[in-house]
Amino acid sequence: MKPLKILFALLAGIAMSGATMPAAHALTASPQIEIQWQEPGPPPGNWSNAWHRGFHMGAMAAHHDIRNGMRPDPKRHGDFRHPDVPPGQRHDFREGFQRGYHMVYDRDWHRGH
Repeated sequence: MKPLKILFALLAGIAMSGATMPAAHALTASPQIEIQWQEPGPPPGNWSNAWHRGFHMGAMAAHHDIRNGMRPDPKRHGDFRHPDVPPGQRHDFREGFQRGYHMVYDRDWHRGH
């Protein structure tokens, strides 16, 4: 019974001193976190130069379509249909193009633009 009285006296002393207990503060604190959007970058990994180029061009194509109120369709773009890369790199370019296009279009659609 005596340890309980000591604990109560300590807690009462802390409460009267105006100090807050860390656990109680953590439960009542509402952190104000401000998140700022950054332009999407290519995902980490070993991607080819053609993929990176396609990603960048796809992002630019999405910005163009958004500004002009066009429905999302990366395959409509000439850069996607006829990429200026060697034939063996076209698949990588088109995959990067679609990834960049959809990341930008989806982001701006969710932002209400």
